[in-house]
Amino acid sequence: MTSPQRRTPAWAFAILALCVCGGGALRLWNLGLHSLWLDEAWLANTLISDSLRDVIFKGPGAAAPNSTPFLLSLSIHYLTRLLDDSEFTLRLIPALFSTASIVTIWLLARQLGASTFTALFAAILIAFNPV
Repeated sequence: MTSPQRRTPAWAFAILALCVCGGGALRLWNLGLHSLWLDEAWLANTLISDSLRDVIFKGPGAAAPNSTPFLLSLSIHYLTRLLDDSEFTLRLIPALFSTASIVTIWLLARQLGASTFTALFAAILIAFNPV
């Protein structure tokens, strides 16, 4: 016997959309205001290099291989080519994925059987988490 499909009310989608908009605004607001931290500057030094081979195989300098995930390195490398190499551009991809995690945690909570309220509470915690 299969369980009946749980329907999510329309108001829940509206609250989720507000969480995504609010969380995205908080993540993008003043994103490029502060200078790069040491690890961000280390990564930027590699990703802004002219050679794609350096982005894939080497870290900054020849001392260590690049330990940054490949698709993140590649996407930031091409995004800096498309836009510019500012602090905002270097932090944009992680900020967008962080915003997408709001919907992801809501979907995961619903998939694991959480109520609409519990899933929204998890999304609100992710959206407005100060870390």
